Amino acid sequence: MPIRPRTRLRAAPPFARAIALAVGCLAVQACTRPPDLRDGEGRAVTELVLPAERCGDHFVADVEIGGAGTFRMLLDTGTPRTLLDDRALARLGPVDELDDVRIGGFRVRGPLVYRRADLDAVGRGIGVRLDGILGYHAFRDVAQSWDWSAGEVRVSSERLPRAGPGVVGMARHDRPIVRMDVAGRRTPVMIDTGLSGAFSFAELDRLPLEDDPVVVEMRVRVDGTGPVRMARLSGDVAFGDIVVPRPLVRDAVEGSLMGIAAMRAWVVELDPRVGRARFRAPDGSPVRPVPPDGFATLGLLGALRSDGFAVSGVLPESGAARAGLVPGDRIVAIDGAPLPARNCAEAFALSSAVDPVELTVERMSGGVRRIRVVPTVVVP
Repeated sequence: MPIRPRTRLRAAPPFARAIALAVGCLAVQACTRPPDLRDGEGRAVTELVLPAERCGDHFVADVEIGGAGTFRMLLDTGTPRTLLDDRALARLGPVDELDDVRIGGFRVRGPLVYRRADLDAVGRGIGVRLDGILGYHAFRDVAQSWDWSAGEVRVSSERLPRAGPGVVGMARHDRPIVRMDVAGRRTPVMIDTGLSGAFSFAELDRLPLEDDPVVVEMRVRVDGTGPVRMARLSGDVAFGDIVVPRPLVRDAVEGSLMGIAAMRAWVVELDPRVGRARFRAPDGSPVRPVPPDGFATLGLLGALRSDGFAVSGVLPESGAARAGLVPGDRIVAIDGAPLPARNCAEAFALSSAVDPVELTVERMSGGVRRIRVVPTVVVP
């Protein structure tokens, strides 16, 4: 076999590197075109508060799409692509991709791909009728600030720093993923602003837990519902200079997730352009997590439907069990407010109530009764 002469690799000259960079920028349309942010008078700005409403712990915005009007959409970093229901698709007509997408003065860089989804159950769960879910790809060329204390989502053309207090590396992926130490195990964890819980893991039973997991609620997802188990982690979750001691953890359908319950006391900033996330307190000080309180619940399992909350199960020794509720009962009102809620202010989580409530119940055995239920702690 002939021996080929060794080839020495040489660095490209400066002008060649400049040309390559320019071509790469044009290919991804990210280096030469800043994000389009406008204030109410149409002037270019570097930061913008999106016109989003806080529905419980979720953010919902009126999104303009292609001249077809506004669409009520959940803002969700845990969804890589945009989802639209049949009502929205009927208004849009036959389109392959979404162009000219705007949230107030923020013009999203498109086009955006989408898929169809039935969002009725998701909308009932957060208390608003949804036309769609705006996925993480809509925010690929801006830094985002998710601020639950202020009830705001902000977008900015300024880039996050690569280092500093609360700054951690983030995978440049179709969703925001941060590597965390979970009780001594290095784990990629997705930051999910559409997930109500704190930390969720598909391999919950393989983690060190203080007690066996218990079922605490039913999970509402685009693809259906299912039971959710919870326990307290026997160890900490750490990322960057932040340590969350002994958090409550749930099981996930897939992957590892950090949801709103773990983040609502912070400001969470994400910048996919530089692959960085930053976590800070609302006043700008470093985050100082404390062990969360135990999880209290009424003890009801089921699903929120168009005619009320259909009870499919009752946790043993819970407040609901002591009050005599049984599978087959249907809750039609809470403290006099009819279900299902159709606005953010009336949205109510039956699974995680803290104070006693009065439920109006259509009994499986017949008749309607008002029943007072006191929450109990099921995960200490």
